[in-house]
Amino acid sequence: MGMLDSVCNQFGKWVTSGAVRVLDPGSGQTVQEQGNSPVSAYFPTLTAKQIAEHMHHCLTAGTPQIYLIHAETRLLLLMEVSYTTSNGSQLLQALVDGTDTVFWDTPEADAGVCVLSEWNRLRRQTITDDLTGLYNRRYIDDRLPVDIQNCVKQQKPLSIVFADLDYYKKINDIYGHAAGDAVLNELAGILLSHIRKGNDWVARYGGEEFLILLNECENERAKNSAEALRVAVMKHIFMYHNSEIHITCSFGVITIDDFSVPHPVDKVLDTVDKRLYQAKQLGRNVVI
Repeated sequence: MGMLDSVCNQFGKWVTSGAVRVLDPGSGQTVQEQGNSPVSAYFPTLTAKQIAEHMHHCLTAGTPQIYLIHAETRLLLLMEVSYTTSNGSQLLQALVDGTDTVFWDTPEADAGVCVLSEWNRLRRQTITDDLTGLYNRRYIDDRLPVDIQNCVKQQKPLSIVFADLDYYKKINDIYGHAAGDAVLNELAGILLSHIRKGNDWVARYGGEEFLILLNECENERAKNSAEALRVAVMKHIFMYHNSEIHITCSFGVITIDDFSVPHPVDKVLDTVDKRLYQAKQLGRNVVI
């Protein structure tokens, strides 16, 4: 408990409104936790793989990683640091409720609004892909576990569509990387135009791969949506410096509608990735 006690002492008076926990990347389990129980409920749900990735971020940056979480009417500060003990490397998370200190406790009437506005701006930066303006991989890591949990809790189906642009390397080789970037940016707009705003979301998973989450969507409708996207991309003419570029996309689809069993994020992503791979194997420009 030495590490936790040290962190709590550093927080001083804030520790009464915060929580600290230690996560093990090997098991994916919480090794130790102490602090305010209501606040600890806002700790993000992380898989063993995600814990390892967060530790890697800390080590790469060389400094603790700090996030702001807007939970209902609360403004929370999450600090993460990777450290090594005799039991190996682990991830320490400290979650502090700074609402009264940072957000509302201010003499200016509009200062709270300004703080929240700035928080929203910073939050958008951390979860937005620079090229396409879509959500990024960090958003997927943060949001997907929450949506899956809500799906099971509410017993409403959730579908995930994995999209991959076919023969993307050829675009870069023939037209140049700037053209490839332009195609990805325009493709992002097509994907966005085919989702229900406020209910679904699209994120760039990495490279030319995109993840589309469809809340309260059964499998048949998800496949129909993916098919509509496939046709829309195939028929679209991408223009770059007076050159017409024609592309296609392959799609993998999975639906969570069995609420009696757990659905680990890693397994869900692995399954939909395999279906995308099957689409590629069948000649591309296919929905599986």
